[in-house]
Amino acid sequence: MKRCPNCGRVRKRKAWRKPTPADLRKAENFEPFEKEWCDDCMRREASHNAIIQIRGAPLEKFKPVVEMHLARNAGKGVVENFFEKNGNFYFSSKTTARRIAGDLKKMGAEIKETSKLVTYDRQGSRPLMRLTISARFKVAVGDIVETKAGPDIADRVDGSWVWTRKGHKIKLKDVVKLESEAFEGVLIADSPPMATLKATGETVDVEAAPGVEAGREVILRGFKGKWWVAKK
Repeated sequence: MKRCPNCGRVRKRKAWRKPTPADLRKAENFEPFEKEWCDDCMRREASHNAIIQIRGAPLEKFKPVVEMHLARNAGKGVVENFFEKNGNFYFSSKTTARRIAGDLKKMGAEIKETSKLVTYDRQGSRPLMRLTISARFKVAVGDIVETKAGPDIADRVDGSWVWTRKGHKIKLKDVVKLESEAFEGVLIADSPPMATLKATGETVDVEAAPGVEAGREVILRGFKGKWWVAKK
């Protein structure tokens, strides 16, 4: 039988109900409860102990990082209550949130932590704090940045360095992000590289994108008449 670690209800016939004395005896003597967050608690912000706020880059870029950690927890039998809302990630575990923040820092995020008193434990002696982690990106993979040789696309961000597709290496603190628009497109030729913008049907020359073959749908970034394949 499954029991919510937050509200204590048990799942019976696809519904969550208060456990009976018989349920508690069975769990204690024969079959321990399995932990699973109920539908009500899963979507309550108040039931979460940690929040990650990502700013300066689309949330979608970092969902694979979150999913990797959740899958790793599940493999260890760790039950993690998680959901996404209003551009934030909510977690029941502060440890999981901090591990993800560590990965985001390696990807170029500036990490700041704050804690807020939510309530006290049942005895009223220990304060219960909610952790908020701010992960702010000055630049992310796919952004257009300035280099000594002109604008180029950020191909990798790792720790305090940014590498562009043409091989330029820039300190993160010195990088200048250029405002650029993103468009859906299709790569129609790779020698020379050309793409078609879905929105307008316009054909544009693009910078070389190794590993991308003609016919692939891509995300394009444009800046002052130049175009790059930002997402493959």
